[in-house]
Amino acid sequence: MEKEYLLLGNTREMQRIDSSDICYIRASGNKSAIFLTKGDFIVVTMQLGIIKEIMSKSLKCFEKDFFSVGRSFVVNKKNLSYINTTDQKLEFYGKHTEDYLKGYKDGYLAGHRDGLVKSSPSVTPPDVMVLEADKHTQLPQEDLKDLMDSFKENIIVITNEK
Repeated sequence: MEKEYLLLGNTREMQRIDSSDICYIRASGNKSAIFLTKGDFIVVTMQLGIIKEIMSKSLKCFEKDFFSVGRSFVVNKKNLSYINTTDQKLEFYGKHTEDYLKGYKDGYLAGHRDGLVKSSPSVTPPDVMVLEADKHTQLPQEDLKDLMDSFKENIIVITNEK
């Protein structure tokens, strides 16, 4: 799979961001914060609408992988691991997720019913990035339901029904 980069900048600086590393982008007036899978974020002096326009023109994966939630957020569906429409909460895969899942699968296949191979120090649980609605953050329930519907086939639903 070919990597796609988002190039953002102004007359003084330029930032190149791997699109697969983006968890979500949050607008804050004339600035936007781009939250990454490593757990850090980048603040750019650019409105979210302009960033979305740049993304739609420069990233082939934009229409398929990114989704607007309200007017203040754009989320990367590829890094999304959990949606709760009632509590208005999103969780994103962390930086260790791929190694963790591979280790879990390898351990399970090797006969460890709890999954992980205990002797593998490089495999650590994923760091989870959480985005929750609060007094400063609005995550419209209808948008979250649309987000959930837009890629239901990628979510494993666990219920307590008997």
